[in-house]
Amino acid sequence: MSFIDAFGGVFSIMILVAVGIFLHKLGAIDETVEEFITKFALKITIPLTMFINGINNVSKSFLKNSWRYFLIAFAAILISYILGYLSALAFKVKKNERGICAMVFSLSNTIFIGLPVCTYYLGSEATSSIITYYMANTIVFWTIGTNMVAADVGEEIKFNFKTIKSIFSPPVMGFVIGGALALLTIKLPKFILDPLTSIGNMTTPLVTILTGVVISKAGFTEMMRFTKTSTISLMGRFIVSPLITLTLILLFQVPPLTAKTFILQAAMPVMNQSLLIAKYYKSNDKVVAQALAVSIIIMLITTPLYVILGNGLFG
Repeated sequence: MSFIDAFGGVFSIMILVAVGIFLHKLGAIDETVEEFITKFALKITIPLTMFINGINNVSKSFLKNSWRYFLIAFAAILISYILGYLSALAFKVKKNERGICAMVFSLSNTIFIGLPVCTYYLGSEATSSIITYYMANTIVFWTIGTNMVAADVGEEIKFNFKTIKSIFSPPVMGFVIGGALALLTIKLPKFILDPLTSIGNMTTPLVTILTGVVISKAGFTEMMRFTKTSTISLMGRFIVSPLITLTLILLFQVPPLTAKTFILQAAMPVMNQSLLIAKYYKSNDKVVAQALAVSIIIMLITTPLYVILGNGLFG
């Protein structure tokens, strides 16, 4: 992929982001509409996208190798998280912000933004690698990530059924069910697959427009008020985490498509759920909100650079 093609993909995303900003400023997308789009995407369109891709991409060879790639992704994310927390300690970040600093530093938006971005650049064949990285990312988030935020504000650290349930989210279950049908060689009729595919194809425009709404709500002035926490965490998000992932990929000789997918996933914006966790535990949610909005802007610049890097290294 050429330099122009890589940045051309970002311009396509930017147009939809601009539509989201415009619709929010116009008042066409208010809190109610935003909530509906979010739930519709997370519970309907994204799971259907994963379901269709599970049908198309899961095979016995995928199952044979996916555990190894999962461990590589998990190790990269865990190392990034530890470095993020140590950085927060080294730079004397406030105690109630250390957990969210490490969370933003290491954990990326793998499905809501990562899925459409990766499939745009790498095709639907990348879906199995997307879900592998997503599982590793989600496990770290709902175990170490959330509990360290809780510990920062004096809450008890605990692992329960809710933690397990959060890992097996609708997107994961969509992929699992689709993959099971593929392994059992059960073929759905075209009149069922076609409408499901059409609904799933709504994911990219919906999510990207909603991204514009997030930026619009944050406001330019608030976005530019960088703190120690947001600066450290965003440097980790877009520089340290992708480089750690790349290092492990090179050490363990990951196949080209999986390698390029993991690099892009490691360089995606901040997880939306990070803001919810910060609010729930009464940590500094304003820092997370700012990092989330700024990370979306930064992604528009860094994504094509990592696409070019991935293509240069892995073809």
